Amino acid sequence: MARSTTRSRFTTGATLFALAFGAWGYHRDWFGDRQAIETDATQAALASVRARADTFLVRWDGKLAIAEPKLSEFRRRAGAATDDRKPALLQRVQHFERQREMVLRKIDEYRTADEDRRQRLRREIDTELDDFNADLDKALKNA
Repeated sequence: MARSTTRSRFTTGATLFALAFGAWGYHRDWFGDRQAIETDATQAALASVRARADTFLVRWDGKLAIAEPKLSEFRRRAGAATDDRKPALLQRVQHFERQREMVLRKIDEYRTADEDRRQRLRREIDTELDDFNADLDKALKNA
C-alpha cells in the first residue's frame, strides 16, 4: 500500500507539473500560430510599402529620363557657345549635374530609409525633380 500511495503522489505531482508547464507555454503562445499570423500580416504590410515605394521610384526614373536628354542638349549648347558665354554656361552645366547627383543620392537614401524619413524624402525629391526639369527648360530656352 505504501508503494501505491508513493506512486500516486508522484503521478499526481508530475501531472500537476505538466499542467502548469502547459499553461505557462499556452500563455507564452508556444503551441499556437499567433506568431505565424502576425508574421504574415507584417509581410503583407511590408509588401504594400515596397509596392508603393516602387511606384515612386518608377515615377522618379521617368522624370530623370525626361531630364537626361535636356541636360545633354544643354551640355552640347554650352560647348558650342561663344567664348564670352561659354564659362557661364559650363558653370550652369556643373550646377545641373550637382543637382542631379543630389537627387540621385536622395533616391538611394529613400530605398533604405524608415517610413517617416521616406515621407519627407518623397516631398523633397518630387519638388527637386520638378524644379530641376523647370530650370533645365528655362536654361535651354536662354542658351
